[in-house]
Amino acid sequence: LDRSCDATTGSSATSGHGSRPHAPARARAMASSSTTLPPVAREMAAASCAMTATSVVFNPFDTVKTKLQTQNQLSTDASKRIYTGALHCVRRGCLEDGFV
Repeated sequence: LDRSCDATTGSSATSGHGSRPHAPARARAMASSSTTLPPVAREMAAASCAMTATSVVFNPFDTVKTKLQTQNQLSTDASKRIYTGALHCVRRGCLEDGFV
């Protein structure tokens, strides 16, 4: 019988399988090391997800705001407005440019 050192606990175990540590302990050690990300990588992934969500949610509002602010410059008659309000701007934008 060989005595081997368990890599996860540091204790010695008697095994009839040679100098290998127990298979379940080795599998646990490999699983935990492969699924754990470094803190920097987790923070970068969270920041990327947050920025993507912010862009998807707020970009349509910013587009409507810009169209409303520049409607006098886009109109052929400077005194006439293209849009009557924000909802009208959204409706016309969806009809003319499409939703996506």
